[in-house]
Amino acid sequence: MLFALILTPLASAQGLPQVKSLRVELWPEYDDPRLLVLIIGVLEAPNQEIRVPLPPGAELNAVAYATDDGRLLTAEWRGDSANGRTAVVVSVPTTQFHVEYYVDAITSGEETVVQAEIPVPDAEIAQATLIVQQPANTTSFRGNPPLGNLTQGPGGLFYGARELGPLSSGDVIRQEVRYTRLVPGLSTTPRAAITPQPVPTRVPESPSSWVPVVIGVILALIIAAAVVVWLRQQAAMKDTGRQQSEQPSAKTRPLSTTTLPRYCPNCGHPFGPNDRYCAMCGTKRA
Repeated sequence: MLFALILTPLASAQGLPQVKSLRVELWPEYDDPRLLVLIIGVLEAPNQEIRVPLPPGAELNAVAYATDDGRLLTAEWRGDSANGRTAVVVSVPTTQFHVEYYVDAITSGEETVVQAEIPVPDAEIAQATLIVQQPANTTSFRGNPPLGNLTQGPGGLFYGARELGPLSSGDVIRQEVRYTRLVPGLSTTPRAAITPQPVPTRVPESPSSWVPVVIGVILALIIAAAVVVWLRQQAAMKDTGRQQSEQPSAKTRPLSTTTLPRYCPNCGHPFGPNDRYCAMCGTKRA
């Protein structure tokens, strides 16, 4: 991940940070045709800011700090251009900081030549070490000053090192490296260097975020209650209609013999059960 460098004025410092140990690693043609520089330091105390100057034309690749269990997390940082030197000012919540950048420092020919000039962090450094990685598929690897015997490290690559001793703000680490490349290419897949993990954060829930949910639940309950009432009303209407349909119609209900006269009031002839008029004289049954 590449970072855009934002330049801001340097705040006045009350003293330089104390660095117990500093490791500067040079990885030529690792995952980029340029030189990858790693600045890895351990502070005497946590929760400090440290200023790491950059060579001209450097391109940042990572600004991080290390947790106690060795994980790299993205660090807060700002750019700075005081004293004519571009730098990053890193906020380190623990004691370990980690800065990576690419710089054009390699010349290719019959021999590949690396000319590195690395400014050290603005700090009082008790002990510093330089480590240089030999690129894959190369031979005749040597350094000036000498780098000592090569030792194999992770990924099968070899590394040379030299002790730098104590360093102070303003010091520059200079190292020349030469080697012969057997085949073209890089040591690994392009842009495969260490990428710091983002700081895990928990976004607080906004008090208003659950309001639409509550409103939705209330509306759903209201709609459900209305549906239940409507269904009950429909059921009641069906029951009423069924009861009314079961009752005998007035047109088909037989005449009651308990309330009608049994004999014609005119001639005394008896009425039949369903007679409305007297069969003898035609008088209407009252």
